[in-house]
Amino acid sequence: MQAHDIAAFLPVVLVLITAGVIAGFIAGLLGVGGGIVIVPVLYQLLPYIQVEEGSRMHVAVATSLATIIATSIASVRAHHRRGGIDLALLKQLAPYIFLGAVLGSILGGRVTNQLLAGLFAIIALFVAIQIALSKDTRTVAQNVPAGIGSVLIGFMIGIVSVLMGIGGGT
Repeated sequence: MQAHDIAAFLPVVLVLITAGVIAGFIAGLLGVGGGIVIVPVLYQLLPYIQVEEGSRMHVAVATSLATIIATSIASVRAHHRRGGIDLALLKQLAPYIFLGAVLGSILGGRVTNQLLAGLFAIIALFVAIQIALSKDTRTVAQNVPAGIGSVLIGFMIGIVSVLMGIGGGT
């Protein structure tokens, strides 16, 4: 690789570093995952490395999901050391989140780039509205629903997370 080839990628690298810093800041400040920032940034940068239009959103989502593996392992370990994980709730939801993620992967591979981008935009808008309107004192429910409610929540967490390229916390 020539020096001028490397120099051509410098703006892309700088944008990725900046996006990573912003994603980390927003994740820490608002409690949302960095994927909400990373996916749109990747989507806009991918043409610069010759990723075709029809697969840009798929590549952005998949790349974000790949980064979540490492960051979520580190996060789970840190929260577990501080006693911040409800293991009973994890055991209750994990199988359904996993199945939802598998279904989301199948669906995500079959939808168009435009539909995937549209779903991301709509769900991100709902997340933004929820953050803007939420109050720390508001409680949605005293407990996570059991039975079919637990199944539906787990499936939705898995499906939405995979389709958006974000962690399930959002």
